[in-house]
Amino acid sequence: MPPVRSILIGVTTDAPEPPPQAPPRRPLSVGIAESGGASERTTRLLYRAIGIGGLFFAVMSVPPYLAQVHRPHMVAAVSAWILVVGIPVMVAVLAQRAPLRLLRTLAIVEASTYMFVLGFWMLVRAAPLGVVNDIPWILSLAGIAIVIVAIGSRSSVTWTYTLVACTMSGIVRGFTTNDPRPVLVGLESGLYLLLLMSIFVGLTLATRRRAISIDRAALVARETETGRAAEIARKRERLTIDALVHDSVLSTLLIAGLGRAERAAISRQAQASLAQLDALRHQTGPATVSGAEFGVRLVVLVTDLAPGATLRVDLAATATLPTDAATALLGAVGEALRNSLASAGGPQNRPVTRRVVLVSEGGGVQLFVHDDGVGFDPRAVTAGRLGIAQSILGRMTALPGGHAAVNSRPGRGVTVALAYTPGPGASVCPGVGEGSGSEGSVGEEGVSEDSLSEAADAPLPLPEPPALPVPPAPGALALSRGLPTLVAATKVRSPRLNPPAPTQPALGAPALSRGLPTLVAATKVRSPRLNPPAPTPPAPDPAPQPAQPGPDASAARPFAGLLGLSTAMTRAVLIFFVLLHLMFAVSNAHSWRTLTLELTSFVMVSFAAVWVTRPARDPLPVARTAVILGVCTLTTVLVFLRVPPQEPLPSAAFWHLGAIIVILLVMVGRGRPVWAWTTYVALVVISEIWAITSGLSSWAGLALLVHHAGLLAAGSFFVVQLRRHARALGGITREHLGRAAAEATLTAAVEEREAQFTRVNALSRAVLERIAGSRPFSDDDRAEFLLVEATLRDAVRGRCLFIEPVIEAARAARARGVEVSLIDDRGDAAGAPVPAALGAASFGTALSAAHAALEQHAVAAALESVARIVAAELDATPSGRFTARVLPAGRPHLATIVVDAFEQRMLLIAPDGTLR
Repeated sequence: MPPVRSILIGVTTDAPEPPPQAPPRRPLSVGIAESGGASERTTRLLYRAIGIGGLFFAVMSVPPYLAQVHRPHMVAAVSAWILVVGIPVMVAVLAQRAPLRLLRTLAIVEASTYMFVLGFWMLVRAAPLGVVNDIPWILSLAGIAIVIVAIGSRSSVTWTYTLVACTMSGIVRGFTTNDPRPVLVGLESGLYLLLLMSIFVGLTLATRRRAISIDRAALVARETETGRAAEIARKRERLTIDALVHDSVLSTLLIAGLGRAERAAISRQAQASLAQLDALRHQTGPATVSGAEFGVRLVVLVTDLAPGATLRVDLAATATLPTDAATALLGAVGEALRNSLASAGGPQNRPVTRRVVLVSEGGGVQLFVHDDGVGFDPRAVTAGRLGIAQSILGRMTALPGGHAAVNSRPGRGVTVALAYTPGPGASVCPGVGEGSGSEGSVGEEGVSEDSLSEAADAPLPLPEPPALPVPPAPGALALSRGLPTLVAATKVRSPRLNPPAPTQPALGAPALSRGLPTLVAATKVRSPRLNPPAPTPPAPDPAPQPAQPGPDASAARPFAGLLGLSTAMTRAVLIFFVLLHLMFAVSNAHSWRTLTLELTSFVMVSFAAVWVTRPARDPLPVARTAVILGVCTLTTVLVFLRVPPQEPLPSAAFWHLGAIIVILLVMVGRGRPVWAWTTYVALVVISEIWAITSGLSSWAGLALLVHHAGLLAAGSFFVVQLRRHARALGGITREHLGRAAAEATLTAAVEEREAQFTRVNALSRAVLERIAGSRPFSDDDRAEFLLVEATLRDAVRGRCLFIEPVIEAARAARARGVEVSLIDDRGDAAGAPVPAALGAASFGTALSAAHAALEQHAVAAALESVARIVAAELDATPSGRFTARVLPAGRPHLATIVVDAFEQRMLLIAPDGTLR
């Protein structure tokens, strides 16, 4: 064979890139919110919620402030009130768009101002206040200062500030009380504030911790999802370009190399191939194709390839198809017709009847190409044949919404069924009926052995639609279903312009029309997406969520409705609640009778507190809710029976009201806000009835609960906002993942298209341009055309072997006359799965990604070893046939090499890349 010029300069290969490493595990501590993501959104929501909640306390602080204002330092007193009340409101206004650094600065000013006022009160005003208002106004704003610190600070700083603020608040309360036991009052006040703040601070930190875990898991998921989306996009681009290369470039090179056509026809085909490459690369043209235009293109295609075929078009002129779908369908039809023309007649080249049918179905289209030729046994199709695998099944698989099936049996002809369905809907391509053979799938890696394994004996029923013969010469055809008349230069109309209504087919022979029945074939070669399995119902909430111990996660721990307050934290708060109110009950007992009543109230309140935190699904069951709130109401009645009616009423005697408010706050968090507020109103009514019937003023009964209204209102607003935000985070994260995947898809598609075209151009453009000219071909030219065709075929069907040193070794072997076949049945390595549940399990997801990365590196190393072995064996083969095949994943061996020279021998390569 004469020498040929090297054509491998600038060729890009598909060697696998090292996959990204999973991020290392970091301790999940609550710190400063990072920009963007769930953490920042949560921080801004918390700032807004605490600012709005602060308005309730600001309004309630006005009466005591006016009564307690320190007139010797009026300016300082007014400034302090404005700062303590105004900063949270300012934070709420700025929370949406202001930099987080500014919001944290305002929070520090708020916390510092609160501590300054407490210190001023301890140093300057350490004296009892009036009988009516002996609670300093600043204490009603303690929760705002503490929670605003918890929103923007680390856990250690938050808890330190909480302890210091509650301690100083208790001291101030002890200094200002008129009770004869100031130390006890100060202690009880500080501990009760610590109890409330433990709940709110715990919720705030838990919410922030959950947002951080979502961000970390979303980062891993984003890397995984974008990687998978990019790989899918690359595969689709490769399938599209491989189909074009097979249909156009390879056929042109083969015809030119073998001299199977006139020089002018070969030149026109080369020009068309170059034009198709350029058009596909730049993706020019309209985004959609009308039904009329698609029908015209189909008529021209069938007329050009198979003039004697029968064509039926049943597609509305107003229908539209994406340009990609139209191109894929026409390309698959063209390949099916070329295969039929080349093989359907058999060795005797007997006459063959061909039918092409286009119908609309289910919002999409169906295309059928049938011939009654000799058919074929799919089991005899080698994996390296690209006509079915790439140009039909692969092309339709690469098309979103595309489906394909090839049905054949020796002596029964071939039926190629194609379909396009917009969106994620079910396939409109007919399924395969009962009694058919085994199913298999074909992807870009070729025809799988499983899809070609078995054959049934059932005959293939042939459809008998009304025929519309395609004239051998250009003409004008009127297509059914409202398609306009297709006018050509001759203005000749088909005698079957308006075909008669379809005749009823014979019994058992289905009509190929709307509502197409099942096609039964002996053996099926199917696209994986022809009849996709029924979708499984999605999980109730696939959004990122913390890892739960089991399916009944909400019932697995107390406070499940309060956004994941930990079990340890819940138990600590509950124990603190019980011990604190035991102290309240004992300290308020003045006799054995009152001690019995106090302890009875304590037991009832503790029962309600324990039961409201017990495991249950949220919202709490109605029966349990009613019992808990009934116990709280009964406790209030019992307390009023033991407290003597006198003014002013001793606030310490009504310690149960503070306990009940805490229980009502938890009830709001457990999904029963209406029940909680109804109980609060009932308590107010009971207090008013008791005050009026006891001869006290109506304000006396109202004053017992009015200062609790702000706490319950602000707490309810705070908890409800957190619950809503928790539900919204999942949707936000999914939206971000979708956007990232879309961007990765677009980027990968563009990069892959450019890489593939660079490869194709480096291999074939110069040769195609020479073929497109008019200069006669020499023997050297034809040899070069065949060598380029073989090399380009290696790039399509032997992708993972199309790397150096295999490329050069295969070129040299072919120059010696060796018939070389390089086949890649492995396909693309599967990417790591996207985690179904994100959150606290982000480290497990990262670990899985790391394992997948290690596996991919091991496979890449093994494939490099395979390439070296294949190149060495090619160099050692003087003549004959050489076939190297990378096996599908899951096989006991990674690759095989069959050499048929002086004698036939087979080499097996182990999964680690070693030769056996």
